[in-house]
Amino acid sequence: MRKNKYDWLNGHNATNTEWTVFQPDAPDFRFVPRNAKHEAEWNKGWSIRDIFPISNNGLKTDRDELFFDFDRKELEQRMTTFFTPDAPATFLQQYRVEIPAATTLRRGGASASFPRTPFNAASTGLSTFAGFTMMSA
Repeated sequence: MRKNKYDWLNGHNATNTEWTVFQPDAPDFRFVPRNAKHEAEWNKGWSIRDIFPISNNGLKTDRDELFFDFDRKELEQRMTTFFTPDAPATFLQQYRVEIPAATTLRRGGASASFPRTPFNAASTGLSTFAGFTMMSA
């Protein structure tokens, strides 16, 4: 499968690729052409939003420099500082940490505050993958 993909990519470029033009439409604005022949029947089924009322947009990589490192000890030191209630202002500014965002979780309009307890590497998910150590919940 991968060989076929690379063979195709090696033999094609923007000028010799046959493109399909389509117009994404509301409400989902899908980026693939679709056949709406059975859409009315499909819409009678359960909505994914009904099945999973709480959702998020997945992993955020806008602060990789805070939560990932090649050096486990460096990451542990940053996490210790991050979870310190009185983390230095320079640290918070460097890693763009906003105290309300770091200590409050919003669910359905209500806020739940979480104490910033001391960091404990033994009880926290620090995972190593491909040379990186990352903080995981």
